[in-house]
Amino acid sequence: MKRPDIQGIRGLSIAAVLTFHLDDKSFPAGFIGVDMFFVLSGYLMAVILFKEDHLNMTVFRHFYTRRFKRIVPLYAILLFSLAIIVPCFLLPRDVLKFCNDVVWAAAFSTNIQTVLEKRDYFTQLFDSNVLTHTWSLGVEIQYYLIVPLIVFSQRKLLKNCKYFPFTIILLTGKWNCFCREKVPWHFNYFPRQQYRSIPSLRGFGNFSLEDSLMKMDVFQLSENGKCLSLRCMKSTKYHQLDTDENANSDLDYHEKKQTKIFGAAFSNLFADVLSFVLFAFVFSPWIIFPISLLRIFSVILTSGLLVLGCEKHRQGVLLTNRPLVYLGDHSYVVYLAHWPIIVIWKNLADRSTFSANDILICLTNTFVISVLVNKTAEKYFIRTNDKTAAVFVGFLYGLLIMGLMFNVPLEMNKAMEARTFSKTSINITEAIAFNERAARNEYTQHMPFEECVDDPESRSMRPGFRDSRPNFECVWKRQNATGNVTILVTGNSIAQIATNILKWIIEKENFTQVAMMRLVSMPACYPLEVYYYTCTGFMNSLPQLVQAMKPDLTFVIFDELHINATRMNAPIVNVATDTATADFAAFLHPIVSASRFVVYDELYPRPSLMLTTGMGVAMQKRLSRNQSLDDLRAPLEEFKKYYAPYFARLDQLHFPNLIRHNTSAPLCAEEKGMCWWYNRRNLHSYFTDFSHLTVDGQELMRESYTKILNNSPRRKVEFHRARKINELHIIGSILVRERNSVIRIGIRRHVQ
Repeated sequence: MKRPDIQGIRGLSIAAVLTFHLDDKSFPAGFIGVDMFFVLSGYLMAVILFKEDHLNMTVFRHFYTRRFKRIVPLYAILLFSLAIIVPCFLLPRDVLKFCNDVVWAAAFSTNIQTVLEKRDYFTQLFDSNVLTHTWSLGVEIQYYLIVPLIVFSQRKLLKNCKYFPFTIILLTGKWNCFCREKVPWHFNYFPRQQYRSIPSLRGFGNFSLEDSLMKMDVFQLSENGKCLSLRCMKSTKYHQLDTDENANSDLDYHEKKQTKIFGAAFSNLFADVLSFVLFAFVFSPWIIFPISLLRIFSVILTSGLLVLGCEKHRQGVLLTNRPLVYLGDHSYVVYLAHWPIIVIWKNLADRSTFSANDILICLTNTFVISVLVNKTAEKYFIRTNDKTAAVFVGFLYGLLIMGLMFNVPLEMNKAMEARTFSKTSINITEAIAFNERAARNEYTQHMPFEECVDDPESRSMRPGFRDSRPNFECVWKRQNATGNVTILVTGNSIAQIATNILKWIIEKENFTQVAMMRLVSMPACYPLEVYYYTCTGFMNSLPQLVQAMKPDLTFVIFDELHINATRMNAPIVNVATDTATADFAAFLHPIVSASRFVVYDELYPRPSLMLTTGMGVAMQKRLSRNQSLDDLRAPLEEFKKYYAPYFARLDQLHFPNLIRHNTSAPLCAEEKGMCWWYNRRNLHSYFTDFSHLTVDGQELMRESYTKILNNSPRRKVEFHRARKINELHIIGSILVRERNSVIRIGIRRHVQ
């Protein structure tokens, strides 16, 4: 009979993944469902292999053929179905990406592709990639390939050395790998995930979770004092015990009498307590612990529940309730189907976050498909012979390969496009092509402009900093300059785009005084929030660079709307004691002290995050489908109201040489009080995604940047010699005092 607690753990795991993918803001910890899957898989594989008295080729062949029939046929159906569905519903760029990704997915190597291409897993959740979720199956299959070797090696080593520290060696290797990881794409890196299966394996060198529990005399389950655990499971009868998250685990377990120390009620209650804690971790609206600790706790709790569940009376009520068990029975098909459904619906509805109706539609489609496939294909392939399953998979893979060789998905998509565009004008066609190019975000793949070349000098100004990005650091030295004005542009990826605008203005307006412009930026970095290790070094090295360079004009350009605004836009309780204002002033202080003038770009309005993958894709999609564009705008007043605390904090900064660049004015100048996200004259998007400007968006900023350059580099001598207070109106007003006078910085209560 089935172990209902194992099916319950499956059900909880897939429920966690579903909630996270459907609404990651309400269920931010749902990703630990995959960790629970890995622990369960490791436990069941250990049971299968450790029950064998002798490990030989027959055992391994039987092990792998069972895994093949469970996983690969349904997986092949998924890939073949998507090869037909994706061209019908997604854009050409998404179809082209699918054709590349499906090759890796077919080889169960999506996680390897992610590592080689240095993709961030969590970023991919907001992309139109229908195969993102297949990374976990890649990890699983790769683990299947090595687990027999682990078990075989463990037996040989323990045979010669009873107390060989096998698990300690595995965990040490994992910890070494973890310590060397520095970037987020290692989340789906194979070595990083494998340690989660280790706690469920049978006593490697007397050092397993189960052995620890036994030594504490907590779970003495049988009448003669011996435990019912993996150690004694060899004597237990098993019937078709399956080993992965896609299987139904059928296990005949003995009904043991409860011990004299602990009654069945207490054992059941203890299992429910552990289950309740695991439920709380999964469905909490907050991430209760740091992510690394949360994963470790989920691994320990899942392992403990699996060990407890060896006896029926210790399985608890929460994990054995019928709805959860039923969900666990369909977990594999649910996992395969849910993500493509979510991606396709997001694409059709053109949104990145779901309403209640959207969630209901996705869940309904997922469960209907899952039940149908489970009752037909899944059960058929479990019972069929090995040759039938292999021929079926070979046939589908052959069709898939032939389709890719002859570009069938792309041709299908072109046919759909031709039918859609038949009544469109040349102008619409050109607009679609422009927005498609804009959506690629190719600016990250090269320098901002050809004349901006590698800059070893800037790296020498920052001793100890070794993490510069080639396409985000460069220097432009003008050949025909008549002056010696130097400009520094720093910030994140927004700064790189701004360099393009400044270069065009300097040449167009003939600012011959500018001798050099230097770009030093780091993508995804923010002044008050550091999420990547590279950002810490970059922020710490900035004062060194500015001090060594002493630029005449420094542009500080950070995209702070989504991350940094969590502090800068938090409600202000007391202006005099506001730490965010003081910290931001402290960040600016060394920059304004070493620069003649500093231009700080304020936040500007930008498209709603409700859009699927940004404005470029949204415009391409809507134009090709003849959908309305009326909602691609927002009132300026809403922006100002929402970010009132942010601007109030900026008002507390009183550096005499600080120029605040009001970037919202040019972006919202076409219609009074309204900010449009696209050019209504040619239907070109102003944004590539949610924040980076296209050529048309950059054009809007040129006038305001021109005013800044007109009023700072050309008049630097006048400003330097001024002895009285002068007021300069550029976009925002600034107060200019003599350079040697007292400089007030930070909030008003700080005076230097």
